Amino acid sequence: MKIHKIFAMMTIFSLTALPFWTEQFRVRKTQIVEISGDSVKQQSVTLGINDSLGIIVPADLSYLEGIEINVKIPSKLSQWRDAVAVSLYDDIKPSPSAAQIDYTGKRIFVTTLPTKLSWIFQIPLKKTNSLKDSIYTTKASVIPDISKKFTFIRFQPAMKGMPEDTMYSTLEVTVKPILINRGKLVVHAHSEDGPVEKYNLFIDEKQVSSDSMFHMLTPGLHNIGIQTDDYRSEVISVMIEQAKTTNADFSLKSLTPTLKLTAPDNSQIFLDGQEIEDLNEEMNITEGEHSIRCLVGGYEIIRTITVKKGKSYKVNLAIDLHITEE
Repeated sequence: MKIHKIFAMMTIFSLTALPFWTEQFRVRKTQIVEISGDSVKQQSVTLGINDSLGIIVPADLSYLEGIEINVKIPSKLSQWRDAVAVSLYDDIKPSPSAAQIDYTGKRIFVTTLPTKLSWIFQIPLKKTNSLKDSIYTTKASVIPDISKKFTFIRFQPAMKGMPEDTMYSTLEVTVKPILINRGKLVVHAHSEDGPVEKYNLFIDEKQVSSDSMFHMLTPGLHNIGIQTDDYRSEVISVMIEQAKTTNADFSLKSLTPTLKLTAPDNSQIFLDGQEIEDLNEEMNITEGEHSIRCLVGGYEIIRTITVKKGKSYKVNLAIDLHITEE
């Protein structure tokens, strides 16, 4: 057993100490899994210790910061320290497929299966990420090139002298995406005249660029506000979910003041001496002082209002019946 350990240490040292260059190799079988960029849905496959794993990544990597690979190791294999090497490759040719066993590629990272029954291997896909090494997790020290929308992992024996039944051990491998703790906010602003492109944007009372196509926010409730010289300021609340896109739609109103009049049937209402025919309809009104005259039955009520820019006014004529008992 000591000889086996020494051989394994020499093998792993040779894999990690030499410069990485393009190599040709053959695997027994290639398994393919595809991960999502906005869901933590996981996939499981069974691999031998001379198999490879091709992981297809989504086109949109906005929410994806890494890949987590959980390996269940059979007890008979876990007794052999550093018996199986796990390598991460770049420049794999041809593209991985279930029908392919011969490849060329450049090994960029290598480690070994630990003497445990379970092991987690994490691969960062962004320079800034939250992934960390721990006693339970191994984090790759490199970021693979995923410009071709896949990454490639190879399992291979790294020790001679293992029993034959151990050499044919299988690994239960589960792959899932690691998503950033952010959601995407997309702001849309429009008016009766069409889309509004120039405005000041505020998120939680802090001004941000309105030129960005989207903003990445922490999950939770956020207040989104728009200010512009041509329309009324608006503030809405939106709920941001992790790895989801939320649209904030603003329907901006003109700064022209509006007035809405409501009254009982058989009423007459005059604005600055002119009778209003269509009650209950909002209308534009000029700034300044205005007179409102209401007639219902034999009663007349006259009021004046001072109208300001960017404000809306509602006038409701109501008749109450008051009964008192003495």
